Amino acid sequence: MMIRPIRFTALLCWLMLAIPAHAQEPGCPSADRTTAALILGVPELAGILSVETAMCSGLQLDADRIGFRLNNTTLPVHGGIRSEIAVDYPFQEGESVRYSWEMMLSGPFPGDTPLNRWWSLAQWHDQPDRRIGEKWTDFPPRSPPVSIYFEERNGKPGIGVITNGRDKRSWTPVPRGEWLRLSVSMLWSRGSEGKLIFEIDGLPEARLVANGKNMYNGYQHYLKFGQYRHPQIKTDNMVFFRNLSIAKEPLRASDAASTRRDESTPLHSRSVSTRKAA
Repeated sequence: MMIRPIRFTALLCWLMLAIPAHAQEPGCPSADRTTAALILGVPELAGILSVETAMCSGLQLDADRIGFRLNNTTLPVHGGIRSEIAVDYPFQEGESVRYSWEMMLSGPFPGDTPLNRWWSLAQWHDQPDRRIGEKWTDFPPRSPPVSIYFEERNGKPGIGVITNGRDKRSWTPVPRGEWLRLSVSMLWSRGSEGKLIFEIDGLPEARLVANGKNMYNGYQHYLKFGQYRHPQIKTDNMVFFRNLSIAKEPLRASDAASTRRDESTPLHSRSVSTRKAA
């Protein structure tokens, strides 16, 4: 089946279809709003999108943006403190996919200094290969091979890229309360030909090129965005997302020819997590 590029407007309209019943608290948006999705004519989203939040208060749905909130009352989902959307965009190993979105750290957005425990704003996670009969029940737990993390340093908030499930390959200070456009172009591979290019518009120092393995198995890895963090972080934090776009595109060697930072160390796979899913 041909999958067209996914745009944020369609994603927003499908959201309420995907929110689980236990998240339907008083004050939640009505599921009737999802009828707009039929007008948009993007039925593919119904099968590849899911929402992972224990409480409706973990999501704020506005006309053109989605807010993800975590605080000291957030309940765990799948064993973790999270408010996320998962998009299982299909691709084959060897294809290149470009993911881009705008993000804003809302309000004071306190950090976790001085501990700076793990805190994810986006991640690409492996999953069982359905083509060969793999299932979650016996699938080995692994940290995502690639993720975008938040960390505060010297009183400044910042975001960076983690590869290999554990290696912080970059960190760039970013402002609170301002929209940032992020893009990640990923040439998906279990071999040395894999490539990642990360950029933030207007911040050339954030550009990162990482070459090497970025898949644990040969099945499509899915994107999760929002907030997912260490269970002992209790601060009240809201991050907004808008203008998400996912599309396949050629990734040429010349795309990485001129870059401030080129990390060519292979992205070796290694299991460092006991979580069933992240």
